[in-house]
Amino acid sequence: MVAQLSVSQRIHPDTIEFVKQRADIVEVVSEYVPLKKRGQEYVGLCPFHDEKTASFSVSPTKQLYRCFGCGAGGNAISFVMGHLGLKFASAVYHLANKFSVPVQYENGTIDDQPRRELSDSLPHSQSRKRVVEAKPKQEKDTTVDDAYIRRSHERLFHPGEIQQKAINWLTGTARNFTHQIIAHYRLGLESVRYKNDDSGQWEDWWGIAIFIPVPGRKERYYKKVRVAPWLVGDRPSYIKDWHQKGVPATVWAAYNPEGATQTWYTEGEWDAMALGYLAQCQGEKVAIACSTGGCGSVPPVDQLNALPLPLFTWFDRNDAVNKQGLRPGDEGARKLVEVLSGRGFVAPVPMPDGCEIKGWDVSDALALGYQWEDFRLEPRQAKRDRNKSNYC
Repeated sequence: MVAQLSVSQRIHPDTIEFVKQRADIVEVVSEYVPLKKRGQEYVGLCPFHDEKTASFSVSPTKQLYRCFGCGAGGNAISFVMGHLGLKFASAVYHLANKFSVPVQYENGTIDDQPRRELSDSLPHSQSRKRVVEAKPKQEKDTTVDDAYIRRSHERLFHPGEIQQKAINWLTGTARNFTHQIIAHYRLGLESVRYKNDDSGQWEDWWGIAIFIPVPGRKERYYKKVRVAPWLVGDRPSYIKDWHQKGVPATVWAAYNPEGATQTWYTEGEWDAMALGYLAQCQGEKVAIACSTGGCGSVPPVDQLNALPLPLFTWFDRNDAVNKQGLRPGDEGARKLVEVLSGRGFVAPVPMPDGCEIKGWDVSDALALGYQWEDFRLEPRQAKRDRNKSNYC
């Protein structure tokens, strides 16, 4: 059971308001009640009384639910209170858990990881089995909208220990991002849940979120999370570097100005953001893009063809040889160039002579002081040498 909060531990009103804004009523209700879309609203059988004809309605625009049979109604918090039998504070914790909202108390302290096991906050009469069985079997849309991104971005700059670690990693030697780059690409802070191999318990880990526009779906975005990149040495083996559930291999143009005459294609999002922001500051007519799948996959050809061509790959250099005897960066660039049938070229990332750093990439080059003009020289050479494929 959740302990009663002391006066100093009362949840700050701003957190309650933030939870109300963040908790999508359709997502909350559909976890327990199968819903069907009808017009602009969703309908289903009321969970608060027995009925055979659906009289329970959920409005995504108003963020409210109402039963025309028994009169029950309210927002996401009141639904959780009524359906799970929780008190107000426990319902707020439950939704803060679900929607990754840091909990701030009236005494100024902040809980960056408010998640608690559901069984700890439910009354003894409320079983976890009932909750699991009530969940409808339907494929969940993992994409998010602009409002979600705004809240995630605001969370990144909310005072807290985790936030400071994230900002330090982004602005430090790992990425060398400025606050302008972070704001421009609306990077956010999201939590991801993993099961501890030793204890068998579920744990929550924070990471930096990158939001990728979904092709063909206006104002919808994939969410790709770099999980706790600041952990070095003591990183648990069950924590993956990336969490990208529901994110297919797709092209992301980090910068695509009107009138662009070519595309520079990097191996990953960090390089695309760094080079894309530089191109924008320079006012260059060069699109900067990458794939959400990294160098190991080739995105849909129609997406590549939609970019300004020709395309020049800027993949990592000095990669360690894999089990197949290949360097992933070299092999990925070769595959990408092949599918473009004469419109793709390999441009090696500027690198000092004798460099032995494994996986030398665009970000490394920029951090060392290479300028836009240094990058511009390589595509010219690549077009002169169609067979150039080795980076070193």
